[in-house]
Amino acid sequence: MQNLLNGYKSLDPIARGLLFQKIKEKENISYQKIAKKLNKSPSYIVNSVRLLSLPMAIKDGLLGQLISEGHARALISIKDQRECVEIYKKILISHGSVREAEELVRQKIKGEKKDITEKQLEQIKKYFDKFFGEVFSSIKIKYKRRGVEVSLTK
Repeated sequence: MQNLLNGYKSLDPIARGLLFQKIKEKENISYQKIAKKLNKSPSYIVNSVRLLSLPMAIKDGLLGQLISEGHARALISIKDQRECVEIYKKILISHGSVREAEELVRQKIKGEKKDITEKQLEQIKKYFDKFFGEVFSSIKIKYKRRGVEVSLTK
């Protein structure tokens, strides 16, 4: 294993991820053990391997130094490959920093995560109307960032 790990620092991020993945499979050891051997954090190893899941266009941009490894790591969080490439294009056009890339990804993920649909809100309202409609004259239900807000008026 040590022979394989010699010179890993000189590898590009994709080749490094492939190396770590290959060592894990070939030697049947964990990423934590690889990290310990290299005196690196386990997240460094895992993030290197996660880069392999990026769409080819982004890997090419990383290898061509159009974006940094930090940009690429931010993009990993977007599951849909087409949407991931769209965010990548925005970063390229704006020459965005890693922080700006992280913010674009956060906004994209936030837009995808709507905990409660309008239909579910309507079902909650019907439930409250059924059980509390006779006691309260007004029942208002709103979706908030941290959950559902219910206002009851007698």
